[in-house]
Amino acid sequence: MNDKIIPYEPDKYLLSIDYLICNLLDKSDEPTPESISLKFIGTDFHFELQEFGTTVFKHRYFVSYNNEKIGVLLACPHSPVIASNLMQFQFENHLFYTKQLYELKKILSDFCDIGGLHFSAVNRLDVAIDLVNTEDFYQNTVLRILNNDLVISGKDKKVSPYYVTEQGKPKLTGFTIGSRTSSRFMRCYNKTLELTKKPKEYILNAWEERKIPVHNVWRLEYQMNNSFFRYLEKAMSINNENLNLSVSEPVTWGIFNPQTLMQLMEAAQKNHFEIRYNTQKSQINKEMPFTLINWDYFKTLIGNFACHIRRVKKIVEPSLLTVKRLVKGMFREYYQSKQENVSYVLGLNNLIDDYDSGLTNIRQWFHVKLPYYIREFEKKQTADFEFDNELFSNHQLYAI
Repeated sequence: MNDKIIPYEPDKYLLSIDYLICNLLDKSDEPTPESISLKFIGTDFHFELQEFGTTVFKHRYFVSYNNEKIGVLLACPHSPVIASNLMQFQFENHLFYTKQLYELKKILSDFCDIGGLHFSAVNRLDVAIDLVNTEDFYQNTVLRILNNDLVISGKDKKVSPYYVTEQGKPKLTGFTIGSRTSSRFMRCYNKTLELTKKPKEYILNAWEERKIPVHNVWRLEYQMNNSFFRYLEKAMSINNENLNLSVSEPVTWGIFNPQTLMQLMEAAQKNHFEIRYNTQKSQINKEMPFTLINWDYFKTLIGNFACHIRRVKKIVEPSLLTVKRLVKGMFREYYQSKQENVSYVLGLNNLIDDYDSGLTNIRQWFHVKLPYYIREFEKKQTADFEFDNELFSNHQLYAI
């Protein structure tokens, strides 16, 4: 099984962020449109309030730095379920190819320092690696998967190949693995072809600086969502490594480091898109692994670094909807016991503590929904029973 892998050439690759949304928490209690922009008067940052917000946030600002647009800031959530001091900042795409990572980190750091903001989490991060697709390596790999010469290990997932016709024959131009709404989503596609349709001069310039031939460049890109980073943070906390930094630092400020980006891509691929040879063994995981990206090789190009993000035992992370259903179900059991079984309150407290965060704000959500649930259960009950809110508050306080 001496398959050829892409014959990488030193420096002829591009590892980059392509999309980034940061969750920021305003250290003041209730930010307003006026208070947000007033903090930056007399600085290198300039705010331009837009006429409309989004479905999630009331206010949307174009943010400039030294007269260059650098991103969009969203503030003041519509829903009381989301923390009122949560903001989201999205960088402009061109910055990832025209500035160094340390420069972007400095811009965001200054932005947070001046605005009294805390970079609490990554909402979405897309990391890409661009390589010359030598000998149609990616197309041949997909063909072998479709022909069952190779198999994808792990649980079932959506695989979507994309074709265009060339001289009347279909030709693979890319494929995706997984779902966009899941914790991670992989895209692999012909970036050269895409740029002929949607030119981005700054990406072509970045390739030229890296001496990458532009005629057949393919991009392998991982979209990592907030739940992926929460999983990593929890896993790193469980590992309890003796790191001289906070557990959250590698998955917040650490993303502005090429070594961390490499670690994140490797961690995202594992347990998600691992390819193995198919020799009809009883278990796929017993088959020999097939190398899609030689991460060890790229690590030697970047240099030695401490590995803070690594493969860990999978943690099952319920969706937000699942957690809310569990919370409601736990409270229903407590209600139906006529507030006698305090163990359900203990379970309720544990659920809320585990999944409450600045973004989900499960605690606030439950506080808002509580009177509605009580009325719903009252209508369905058969025996006379009046819910005692004070007793429930005491049970919540002492059920620890």
